[in-house]
Order: sequence, then C-alpha cells, then structure tokens
Amino acid sequence: AQLSQLQTLDLSGNTFQGASLEAIGNLSSLKYLNLRENNFTETIPSSFGQLANLEALILGKNKLHGVLPASIGNLRALELLSVGSNDLTSVIPSSFANLESLSKLHNMPTLNVDLTPSVNMSHFLYLFIRIPRTRIK
Repeated sequence: AQLSQLQTLDLSGNTFQGASLEAIGNLSSLKYLNLRENNFTETIPSSFGQLANLEALILGKNKLHGVLPASIGNLRALELLSVGSNDLTSVIPSSFANLESLSKLHNMPTLNVDLTPSVNMSHFLYLFIRIPRTRIK
C-alpha cells in the first residue's frame, strides 16, 4: 500500500524491536513521527533527513545508539526533537544549526552539547536538557 500522503505516524508505547526504521525516510508527507517507548536498537537512520515536512520527531525511551545523523540538519520544518532515554553518545552535528524552526529540544541526557557558536538558541521556546549527564560548552 502507498503511504505517500501519510502525515502522522504514532507507534509509541509498543514493543517493536528488530524492525528497520530506514524505510520511514520514504514517507515524504510525514509531519509527526512518534516512536517513543519501543525497543528499537539501531542507529537513527540518515534517511530521516529526507522528511522535509517533519515538524515533530519523538524517539525517546528506546535503545537507539550511535550519533544523531548530520542529515537531521535537513529537517528545516522540525519544531520538536526528543531523543532522551536512549544510548546516543555524540556531539550534536554542526548541521543542527540549520534547524531554524526548532523551538523544543527535549531530554538529550547523554549528548555532549556544544551550543556555541553554531547553534542560535534565540528561537527556542522550550529547552529541556538533564544537566548532570550532559556537558554544555
């Protein structure tokens, strides 16, 4: 079945595991993606950077590992990013500075966050970072 017009995909609170997230990057009309509280164990696919209309990306409470892909910087419409309670262990990519619509950054506890000078935070309405486990430069 074609899902090219799908705008909302909410699979939160399931026990999905082992499935590849790569194909989600083909859902070009997607505006809201919530995969919170599953058991996904892969890296965040770079194909997510193809979701040009995406406004909310919610990936918290999984077992995702690795880095935030640089392609996240392509999500110019993104307003909310939530990736907490995963095993992500990287510096936010410099492409993050392209996220001019991003106003809510939620729960990024295991990242080293370098917010200077490339990330302009003047447009943030809501910023939640757990300071004890996050290093801010």
